[in-house]
Amino acid sequence: MCLIMYREENILITGAGGLVGSELNKLYPNAIKIYHKNFDLTKETDVKNLFQNYKPKCIIHCAGRVGGILDNIKHPASFFDDNIIMNTLMVKYAYLNNVERFVGILSSCIFPDVSSQ
Repeated sequence: MCLIMYREENILITGAGGLVGSELNKLYPNAIKIYHKNFDLTKETDVKNLFQNYKPKCIIHCAGRVGGILDNIKHPASFFDDNIIMNTLMVKYAYLNNVERFVGILSSCIFPDVSSQ
């Protein structure tokens, strides 16, 4: 990711409690770590406050709404809506705040409709 040029205190990790975020915490123990309980990244006021409070130079964005297979089946539009809003707001405010590097890690789980196993 070529983040060596940034002091850890200037790196912000969203989704720090998730699968990828928790591993990044080990690589960058002094980075700014954002959890859903602190900021709801689907709310523009929360995203704006996040940037005002921390002023990151580099962002590793791995936050997202995730769930199990059944939850995805029952609420596919909700997952899409929340994730697209979250990503849009993070990119928008990174741009408005002159963030130098933005690494977006997106994930999707895909399972076959019909399987022989």
